[in-house]
Amino acid sequence: MLTTRKKLLGRRAGVITATALGITLALTACASSSTTSSSTASTDKSPIKIGVDLSLTGPIAFAGVQEYAGMKLAAAAINASKAKVLGRKIELVPTDDTSTPDQSVLNIRKLVQQDHVVAIAGPGSSNSTVVGAQTASTLQVPLVALPSTTGDIWEGSKVAKWGFGIAGNGSALGNGCISSTAAAEKKDGTTIKTIAIGEETNPGPQSYVAGVKQWAADNNVKVLTTLDWAGDSTSLTTQMSQLLALKPDVISISALQATDTLAVKALDQLGALGKTPVANCSAITLSTFYQALGATAQKPHFYTQILLADAYPAIKTGQANDKERQKVVDAFAKYPAVAGVPNLSNFAHAGWDTIQVITLAIERAKSTDGNKVRLALEKTNYVGAQNTMVFGPTQHRATYEDYAKIAHVVVFGPGGSLSIPAK
Repeated sequence: MLTTRKKLLGRRAGVITATALGITLALTACASSSTTSSSTASTDKSPIKIGVDLSLTGPIAFAGVQEYAGMKLAAAAINASKAKVLGRKIELVPTDDTSTPDQSVLNIRKLVQQDHVVAIAGPGSSNSTVVGAQTASTLQVPLVALPSTTGDIWEGSKVAKWGFGIAGNGSALGNGCISSTAAAEKKDGTTIKTIAIGEETNPGPQSYVAGVKQWAADNNVKVLTTLDWAGDSTSLTTQMSQLLALKPDVISISALQATDTLAVKALDQLGALGKTPVANCSAITLSTFYQALGATAQKPHFYTQILLADAYPAIKTGQANDKERQKVVDAFAKYPAVAGVPNLSNFAHAGWDTIQVITLAIERAKSTDGNKVRLALEKTNYVGAQNTMVFGPTQHRATYEDYAKIAHVVVFGPGGSLSIPAK
């Protein structure tokens, strides 16, 4: 009996010893595996994947195609440099949201869950940016949207933790646009006291109109009416006639590419351009707009809003942004086939800035870990081709003041020359 008990104790001791040895070996293996994994990560030369969600087809494609061109130019320039990003190239993984928010959400989920991207560049339309940022926060992936003109998730207590935007709010654009128009008219001896507003029923243009109305309130200017129309309208002659019938000192239009062109053409046909000042406070591709309007654009009292990036290099502004704009111009000259478009617009500059902001954050984080990149994004202070971005924990888009400064109007001249009216 005693002998048997000793044998049992001996066996138990052996099991304990073996178990302890097994645990030790397992821990050693884990440590070895961890070291190997860390070493592999530090020497990883595989491309860093950045997901892209843009409107490459559909009604917002005029912007999305340009935005993607700017992103590809940025990627080409970065990959051609010696430093690259953490010594690695970047790889863009593009998706098309067909200009619809629902598809944008599906794209972001795919990019994160299937393609395992480090960050998202996009969405590229005002309709999709809010849901895109909210989806990114759910998935905990850094997202840098191009327009961030609408919604209350970009700054303050409701800020989307994982969503960032390189544009200021839309009201800043509208405010800057009509302010520049009023200054130009005043220089010609006209003081604006009344305004009639036309807008497309789209969140972006409506946010611009908010800025126009704020300017009117601040300057004791009476808003006679605000007419709206659908984004798929094929004629705006009736609406423009109604605006003109009120005999305003100025007409302000806020719409996207198709309908703002229709609106200005209707005004031209009705004999308004050159008589009634018209401020086209819209997000447009300037070169395409100019081609569509031709001689109409050269009327003396027609003002088209631009971001200064859109007129570069036709206009040298003398601002710090000129240096970054020149980089885009140089990249386009060097990699025209990469861009895939004949000309660049402010949307392309926005695409360039988006990739630059993301990759600079990865460099600052010294990691591709999502949370580290997110924290690095909150320390962004970047003079971009489109505008300056200074982010913080509760400030995830360009500020109102900064964006208003670059929201100028441009005057077209003979032969397609451009100028910015002096304030």
